[in-house]
Amino acid sequence: MFFYTDHEEKAHISAAELQNPIAPGHAMTLILFGKKVTTILYSVWANKPVGEFYDAVTRLRISRKNWTPEMRIFYKTEIRKAEKVKGGFKLRFMGYIFILLVCAFFATMIFGKLSAAGKENVVADNLNERVRAGDLYFGRFQEMTPRGSMVRDGYAWFKVTEVRGDTVYIVLGKETTGNSKGSGEVSDTGFADSIYHTTIREQKDYAIDFRTPNNEMMFNASRKKKKLIPGSAPFPAAFFPG
Repeated sequence: MFFYTDHEEKAHISAAELQNPIAPGHAMTLILFGKKVTTILYSVWANKPVGEFYDAVTRLRISRKNWTPEMRIFYKTEIRKAEKVKGGFKLRFMGYIFILLVCAFFATMIFGKLSAAGKENVVADNLNERVRAGDLYFGRFQEMTPRGSMVRDGYAWFKVTEVRGDTVYIVLGKETTGNSKGSGEVSDTGFADSIYHTTIREQKDYAIDFRTPNNEMMFNASRKKKKLIPGSAPFPAAFFPG
């Protein structure tokens, strides 16, 4: 059962002066109740009382359809005079568990977004800056045979090791992916031993096209990793008080 309603007796009021519609010779009592609703998660008490008439002799409830006009007036008067039943709210054991699970869920979501934001914060959108040794890019690479057949095709991080005049020396990351947005899925620290001598065929704000002289190796950078200032962090400063 996920919820149930209960009534707790709060007051007994004699209604002996009223005519009992079921048993005219029997006195009546008006009992005021506080309504309580209990679920698997919480219990709540209403702050407005409700009442029912009972036969004082048989102790049976008198149905509201049998109430006389005088009984209805008496009921309304006593309800107005009655002090409000103190309401309240209380979590049950499962309620605490539920709240903890919800908090954990949102904490995981927020942490995941902050982590993703931290990763994205180290990625520059503007690639129109001068290419320098140590620059780290993410993008597509293609390796071709001298006859133009495809050998390898994918996405990875690649690093500029040196720049001499128009020649840009690049090493390819060891981990690759087929996802153009998978910069966070592959390592940006481990690189292969092969060094490719490339030149910049085209450079725009959003892409740089590096190619070897024979076009057998092509790198198309779409993201650039920023160099963080020592002591800085990719998360907002508000998360690091003091």
